Amino acid sequence: MNNTEGVISADQGIEVNSHGLNNNLGQISSAQGNIMLNARPRSLE
Repeated sequence: MNNTEGVISADQGIEVNSHGLNNNLGQISSAQGNIMLNARPRSLE
């Protein structure tokens, strides 16, 4: 998943599952809930 300079947001919570995550300069946020990231088997950048 490529979120370079992008925004992933939610009010209650976020769950992201992908084979690798590039979040350079991107934003991932949740106003009230949890944020769960699973980028296996590759890495988070």
